[in-house]
Order: sequence, then structure tokens, then C-alpha cells
Amino acid sequence: GQLFSRPSLGPFRLLLLFLLFSPSVPVCSRQLRLLWFLVRSVIHPLLKKPSLDPSLHSSYRPISKLPFISKILEKVVAKQLTAALDEHNIYDCFQSGFRRAHSTETALLRVSNDLLTHSDAGDCSVLVLLDLTAAFDTVDHHLLLERLKDWVGLSGSALEWFSSYLSERSFSVAVSKFRSSTTSLTHGVPQSSVLGTLLFLLYLLPLQHTLSSFKGISYHLYADDIQLYISFKPHEMSKLQLLHTCLDSIKTWMAGSFLQLNEDKLVPKIRNRLGQLASHTKPSVRNLGVTFDPALTLDSHVSSLVCSSFFHLRNIAKLTPNLNLRLFGGNFQHELLKVSH
Repeated sequence: GQLFSRPSLGPFRLLLLFLLFSPSVPVCSRQLRLLWFLVRSVIHPLLKKPSLDPSLHSSYRPISKLPFISKILEKVVAKQLTAALDEHNIYDCFQSGFRRAHSTETALLRVSNDLLTHSDAGDCSVLVLLDLTAAFDTVDHHLLLERLKDWVGLSGSALEWFSSYLSERSFSVAVSKFRSSTTSLTHGVPQSSVLGTLLFLLYLLPLQHTLSSFKGISYHLYADDIQLYISFKPHEMSKLQLLHTCLDSIKTWMAGSFLQLNEDKLVPKIRNRLGQLASHTKPSVRNLGVTFDPALTLDSHVSSLVCSSFFHLRNIAKLTPNLNLRLFGGNFQHELLKVSH
């Protein structure tokens, strides 16, 4: 476990680095299961908000610490895999999570533009926000490897490498000075890893066929956050049945992929009747960090950010006059930039 703890690298360590990263060495000869220290992680629970009940597991966010050498190796693999995904256009075109030149902004711009365009045409719209519960923790390894093979086209030593990467992983939990015993990780993608988020996006690839099969319903994803929306004329309320059918299909697909929708956060928005969805409506909703209101004026969002900015400004005013101005850029200016967006 102390292999890379010393400042200098001896001949053995240099040889090991060569075996790990050299493209001339076959992948199958550098199986991760032989390097146990690369597949062990330490989880540090972090309370999401001070107001949450610390006695509940759901109040904590798992922060995983992985060996730095593991992250270097993953970056090498992620770079090659991403290049292949871009070259062969494998990504879901409506997935904005963890992709170059994509962000929450690109996801929000498309959805808000579509909704505003339909609003100008006199249409009604329903926006349904779907969220998954512990999505990264419930990924089935067998299904993931199947999708890497069938949807991405991996085979041979490349597929063997990912099989090795996912197998025989373990973790322990550390709280203060205490640390639990090591437990095997039989499902889920590694938290805080370089490849974890990318593998999750590939795990969701078959979902695009389910979503795109419903003509008239649009969607956009940011990692595990799904924006589902439909627009129609005021006299075409019957089209909402298609939305119900689509939601049922999504739930079925999620269940088959060992993923669970968080129905407590199921949020559709419309000012007309919604049938069974009416109980989930809200006057405003937080969507990828932006507050949406029924008219998409963003008034609530701007007001909230202005209040937050003044809060930070008051705190800065109480500090010493000799305060380094860089702190201003890291706090107050960040809020102003969000308002301007």
C-alpha cells in the first residue's frame, strides 16, 4: 500500500508505471485485479446541509478518495474512450452531462428555447423533471459490460480491461479517526473516479430509444437528470395521455436497469388540468440550478440570486479593508455572473 508513498521512484516502480500506461503493453497484462491498491477506495460521509438530520443515511453525500495513480490511469483510458465515442457519434445527442462543449447551460438553453417557442405559438406545455435515487450506486456491472459491448462496440482486451476495472473493487468508510472493515463493491460505478461518470452515461444509452420512440415528446438529459416535455394546442389535452404512457415506459426501463426514479421529485409544470399529474405540480421548480416559473420569466430566479449576492456583499463589508480582492471574485462575483446568465 506504500508503493507510491516515497518521493523517488525506484526501478520497480518505474517498471510498474510502464506496464500501466505504455500503449505497447497489451491491456490484458495489466489487469487491475493484480493491483489491489488501485481498486480500493475510502468513503468519507459528508452532511449535505447543516439543517439535515445527521442520524439519517440519506442526509450524507459519500465522498470517495481514490489513489492518485488510479486516477492517472483512468484519465488515459477516458481520453481514448472519449475520442472513440466522438469519432463514431455514439453519445446520445440530447445528453449534456460530462461532455466536452456541453453543460447545464446547453441543456437549459435548448429546453427553455423550445418551451418559449411553443408559448409564442399559443401552445400549452408540460415539463416533467425526473431524478434518480442513488443512480451511480445501483449500476449493474453485468448490464454495463453488455452495453459497452453492444452499444459502444468494445470487445477483446478493451472489454476485458473494463471487466477487470469493475470487478473485485472494495471500499471502507472513514468517520473521524474510525474506519470500517473493507467491503466488496458488487454494483455501481466508483464514486469520484474519472471513468465513473462516463460509464454511467454509456449505461443510459439504451434509454434514448425508449424516449425517442414517443413522437411529440422531447427530452434532454444532464447525467441522471431528465427533462421531459410536450407541447400542444389548448384543445388537445388528450395528448397528455402520451406523456403518461411515456412515463410508464421510462419506469419499466429503469426497473430493468436496476435504476429507481425519485418520485418525490417528480415535477410536471402546466397551468391547465393534468389528471393524475396534478398532485405533483408546483408554482416554480429548480431545474439544473435555475428556477423555472410557469411563464419562464426567470423573475424568481433573478430575485433569489440578487438576495444571495447582497448576502455575500454584506458579509464581505464586515471584513477587514485590507482583504485580498481575490476573495471577492470567489464569492460575490460568482453570484453576479450567475445573475447575468
